[in-house]
Amino acid sequence: MRDICQKMNGVVKSVARCKQAIENKPGAPLKCERPGNCPGQAKNNIQFKKDGCEYIIIGNCSDCSNTVMGSAPKMGLKVFHQTDHVMRTIGHPLYRYLRVSKQVEQLPEGK
Repeated sequence: MRDICQKMNGVVKSVARCKQAIENKPGAPLKCERPGNCPGQAKNNIQFKKDGCEYIIIGNCSDCSNTVMGSAPKMGLKVFHQTDHVMRTIGHPLYRYLRVSKQVEQLPEGK
């Protein structure tokens, strides 16, 4: 994502990740501990706004993408998904809200 920012002539002002994103091995891609149970991303979006960000570059699972889009535009933050350039190249609609996400068994009583 830093490479995307650089190619867009941007400056990285802030970096955040979902608290459920874990690195299984050093240097490995992040993986969600509990797919389908997103804790919400408003806290990260508020931090981006405080840090003076204008754009957010995301590369998330469908649930995180949906929660980012639930608050970022309301805060005046523009969102760019890491797949946008590919989608534009092939003429596919950009991912902003995903209606279908993983269906996982929910924990009883929100635990």
